[in-house]
Amino acid sequence: MGNLRGAVLMIIAMGLYAFEDLLIKLASVHVAIGQLLLCIGVLGSLILAVVVRFNRRPLLSRDFLHPMVITRNLGELVGAFALVTALALTPLASAASILQAQPLAVTLLAALFLGETVGWRRWLAILVGFAGMLLIIRPGTADFDVASLLAVLAVACFAIRDLATRVMPRGMNSLQVSLWAYYSIALIGAILTLKQGNFAPVPSNATWMLIGIVLAGTLGYYLIVEAVRASELSAIAPFRYFRLVVALILGAIFLAERPDTFTLTGAALIVGSGLYALARERAVFTAARQG
Repeated sequence: MGNLRGAVLMIIAMGLYAFEDLLIKLASVHVAIGQLLLCIGVLGSLILAVVVRFNRRPLLSRDFLHPMVITRNLGELVGAFALVTALALTPLASAASILQAQPLAVTLLAALFLGETVGWRRWLAILVGFAGMLLIIRPGTADFDVASLLAVLAVACFAIRDLATRVMPRGMNSLQVSLWAYYSIALIGAILTLKQGNFAPVPSNATWMLIGIVLAGTLGYYLIVEAVRASELSAIAPFRYFRLVVALILGAIFLAERPDTFTLTGAALIVGSGLYALARERAVFTAARQG
C-alpha cells in the first residue's frame, strides 16, 4: 500500500508542477522575468517560513553557510532563472521535454564527481537521452532556437542542486533547505529587477497566476516529500515523467502547441532512456543487497 500511495502522490505532484510551468509561461507575458522570479521567491518564502516556524525551526541557522547548501542554492538560483526564461521564450512542450533529462544528468555528475559506479548500459542510456535532447534543440539547423539552451542550463543547474542535496549532512531539515532555496530565487529576481529597472504593479489578470504558481510549487514539493517517505524511491521515480505528459496536454489545450515529430521523438528517447537507467539502477541495487 505504501508504494501505491507514494505513486499517487507523485503523480499529483508532477501534475501540479506541469500546471506551475504553464502558469509561469502565461504570467511571463504580463510580468517581467526578474519581477516574476522575485514574486515567486518572496511568496514561496512566506509560505515555507510559516511552515518552518510551525515546526519550531529557525528561519536561518549555521547550516545556511554549509558549502553544500551554498552550492545547492546557487544551482537553484541559476536554474530557476534559466527555467523561467526558457518557459517564457520557448514552447512549453520543448522546455518540459528537455527538463526530463535531469535524472540522467544527476547520474552523470554522480559518476564524475562522487565516484558512483555506472555500468556501460547506464552510460548508453545517458548518451541516448542526450541524443534525444539534441533532437529537440536541433543545433545548426533552421529550427534551432538559442533560447532552448536555457532549458539545458536549467537541467545542468538542477542536477548540481540535486547532487549537493545528496551529500549534505543528513541532519539538515528539508523544510529549512527548501526555504533557503526560495530565498535564492527571490535574490536573483531582486537582482534582475534592480538591473532592468522595470518594476511595475502586477496586472490583476496575472495576480491569480502568481498565486497559482506558488501554491502549485509548494504543494507539489510537499507531496513529493510525502511520496518519498511513504514508499521506495525506485518504485515512484518513474512517475516523475508524468510531468511531461501533463505539460504536453496543457500546452495543446491552452497554448495550441503541436509538437513536431522531432520534439516528440526526442522526448520519447529522453523518457525511455531515463526509465531504463532507473531500472538498471534498481537492478544493481537489488543485486548488491542480495550479494
